Amino acid sequence: MDCLDVLEYISGDDRAIDELARVLEPGGVLRIRVPATGPLAGFDSYNLIHYLVDTSRRGLRPYEISEVGWRRHYGIRDLEEMLGRDRLTILRARRRGLALAEIANVAAMVLFRWLRPNLDRYQTALRLVRAIERIESGIRTPIGFRLEIEAKRLP
Repeated sequence: MDCLDVLEYISGDDRAIDELARVLEPGGVLRIRVPATGPLAGFDSYNLIHYLVDTSRRGLRPYEISEVGWRRHYGIRDLEEMLGRDRLTILRARRRGLALAEIANVAAMVLFRWLRPNLDRYQTALRLVRAIERIESGIRTPIGFRLEIEAKRLP
């Protein structure tokens, strides 16, 4: 079961993990991908735009993070605690990406959502951002922007 790029956007991330653990069959594997804490977390495009809107008092905060305010970042210990060692055990943890897609997304958001709003141009720019994300997903690094874990449900 996969839960990719979801937890950071919802207010009940711990409740979501509880439900995923409940429906996962014993011995089943859950894959989770979230933004990681660490040196690259400061390049988070949604949080940077939120900060820009707040300081400039111009434009709208990103709607993607409206439920939580700021996009959350997680460390391995955060996920271990949420998974509960009695329900799910982490099999593997990896960090990937250099936040290049985040930098491209900040540029696109500043240009096409803040300075001169144009949804069509922003959607076009997002295709480039997604292509960069695909390339970055193959880059493993100890300081990676994304944290990916695989956890197994205990019997």
